[in-house]
Amino acid sequence: MPPRSPNTDWISPFHDELDALIAECHAAQLLKPYPAERASVTMTAMLTAVQSATHLLKRFYGVGPMTPAQAEQHAEQVIDVLMNGMAARRPGRRRAAGPVLAK
Repeated sequence: MPPRSPNTDWISPFHDELDALIAECHAAQLLKPYPAERASVTMTAMLTAVQSATHLLKRFYGVGPMTPAQAEQHAEQVIDVLMNGMAARRPGRRRAAGPVLAK
């Protein structure tokens, strides 16, 4: 593991917990076996993308930073997208899984 720096120390505890959760989910076959490091970074990017783009939200939609309640709702929505996808599907219609990337 590369050395940590003050620029990343703040997020390290989150990644430690997320990586452990991903490992548990992989072991229980609850997640596809995508490389854990890519799954972790993808999940983190989805969680932080909206907050990182507050300038775009303000400019294009007139929306300010999230309140704590909105941040909680966003986290729940990201989890739903990660686990279920974003497309509204009719029952019984599922897209075939794509190829698994090798490390």
